[in-house]
Amino acid sequence: MSDSREKWEEIENFGNHIKDLPVDFKYVTPDHYINENGSLYKIANERGWNAYQFDAIKRIDRVNKKGQFKEDIEKTIVVLKLMLNNK
Repeated sequence: MSDSREKWEEIENFGNHIKDLPVDFKYVTPDHYINENGSLYKIANERGWNAYQFDAIKRIDRVNKKGQFKEDIEKTIVVLKLMLNNK
């Protein structure tokens, strides 16, 4: 069996285990994901943003939350260039 097929089977098997998690399994939300003033996902849905718009705005919104200002700005530029090239 090829290595790539084995990797896919491993991924598929992992997905099968997720459904077996107990119902009360809790995911711990990182602090920088908590938005007590509303959800950026809700806003994106209401405004009909595409994936590029959402990703760029999300990165701009969080530049001061994670302490990775320069990296997030650079990633935003990459996302905007991808958006421009795919229009």
